[in-house]
Amino acid sequence: MRERYYRLERLTFKSKGQKLLGVVWYPTDTEKPPAVLVLHGFPGIEKNYDLAYALCQRGFASMIFHYRGCWGSSGKYSFLGCFEDAKRAIEELMSRENIREGNLAIVGHSFGGLVAIYLSAHIKRVKATVAMSPLANIKENVSIRERKIIFRGGLPFVKDLSLRRAMDEFETIEKTYDPVTYVDKLSPSPLLLVHGNDDEIVPVKCSVDLYKDALPPKNLLVVRRADHIFSGRRRYVVNRVANWIRSKIL
Repeated sequence: MRERYYRLERLTFKSKGQKLLGVVWYPTDTEKPPAVLVLHGFPGIEKNYDLAYALCQRGFASMIFHYRGCWGSSGKYSFLGCFEDAKRAIEELMSRENIREGNLAIVGHSFGGLVAIYLSAHIKRVKATVAMSPLANIKENVSIRERKIIFRGGLPFVKDLSLRRAMDEFETIEKTYDPVTYVDKLSPSPLLLVHGNDDEIVPVKCSVDLYKDALPPKNLLVVRRADHIFSGRRRYVVNRVANWIRSKIL
């Protein structure tokens, strides 16, 4: 595959009065490319820039942004606020005149995978969805003790999120936003689930449960010898995801 020239657009936009930071990669040889929104997880140390770049190289305008209260965006971090922020990011991306109208895919990693499935189930303009290491069937698959471990590891990287508020918000997410309750609504838009069989943070059973409850068209890729961020298998996973999206959108 030849390497494309691309340009970057640095952008800011508002969500509930807070300034969010983002960037869009555009292939310069495509007048109106389709778009992909890439959502990172909590706290977003793995931002998936390699995936955004790979998508741009395949002809997509790809966007990454940061939720309120993390990585330079203003406000207090909120798990529940991530849904609002991601919806605003879609509006911001699709408002651009140089984006092909009606052609949008969403990719999310970890908690971002949960958000991606939620958005795709509730916004019909989404044409394809990828969830990498997503949380699902939370009550069964992620214990209270495991949640506390995850939250304590991420709290230093976000603004004004306490362990107590994190636990409270996640209880709401478990009851109201668990993707096993609405993943069937994505159909007939295609869904790709990607999970490492050695994921040390989110068990692979989360993706297995989602695959079971989703309707066709759907695919499940379990990556051998892969951890939560697919370290050591990044090139393989990035290429599989980018090529899958290209086969569904272009």
